[in-house]
Amino acid sequence: MAKKKKLPLWASVVVVVVALLLDWLGFVELGEDDGEPDRVPSGAPVADVPVSGSSGHLLGEAPRGADLTRLDRIGYSVGYDEDRANPAWVGYHLVGRPKQEAGDRPGFWTDKETARQIKTGDYTRSGYSRGHMAPNYAIASYYGVEAQKQTFLMSNIIPQLQGLNGGAWRALEENIPGPDGYADTLGEVWVVTGPLYSGRVETLNEVDVDDPRAVHIPSDCYMIVVDEDGGGYRAMAFIFPQEPPGDYDLADFLTTIDDIEDEAGLDFFHGLPGEAALESTQAASVW
Repeated sequence: MAKKKKLPLWASVVVVVVALLLDWLGFVELGEDDGEPDRVPSGAPVADVPVSGSSGHLLGEAPRGADLTRLDRIGYSVGYDEDRANPAWVGYHLVGRPKQEAGDRPGFWTDKETARQIKTGDYTRSGYSRGHMAPNYAIASYYGVEAQKQTFLMSNIIPQLQGLNGGAWRALEENIPGPDGYADTLGEVWVVTGPLYSGRVETLNEVDVDDPRAVHIPSDCYMIVVDEDGGGYRAMAFIFPQEPPGDYDLADFLTTIDDIEDEAGLDFFHGLPGEAALESTQAASVW
């Protein structure tokens, strides 16, 4: 067998320069800023990601109060905000212990069911991670590999600083699935997550707010965990700032669902028995 020839040094330099130029222009992705690289090229056909799903991921009816695009996936549901190019809410439902094996972490995908058609490259060099609302591991381990792929659709992603994405947000997120997680110890839980906005409008890479590629940057993120308790319901509601303190306790971020509704402009769990008490009561501690 003939020995494979190595590229001369000058040719290797050219290849690297061209790759960096293509990355800068957004044609290819050399890596992801949420801690792990894409394992699927960003240009891979979105048809490989199933879009059929279930509408049974929500407790009661879908949140209302905004003009949103409803998207139902295998393992979660989305209310997508076309104006801000982010999901306004994402809901998922986990029962008992996980029963599925997670696959390899795939790449991020443009969601062809949204008008904005946000790409993974729109986040490049923005300083923000691609933050999952329905989490990769939880959905994979309860709903399977095809459901896992759907969590990488950009309609399930918001801008999060890495200190939040890999810190307090992740700490709470990882308490929910798996053996001895909330779903296991409590039997089942419903989770709703999303972004909040305050102050002046900021966009990824300072893209003009009227540009179709403009992704709004949240000032905060919320997560609500609901458990059926003695024939009624109880909830933990959290608001996390984009830059939580380094030394924190999850209890520091507890709030009420009413407070989240006021900031989000949404009405959660409407019509649910005991809704008023559920939404006005702040959990005394983290479960």
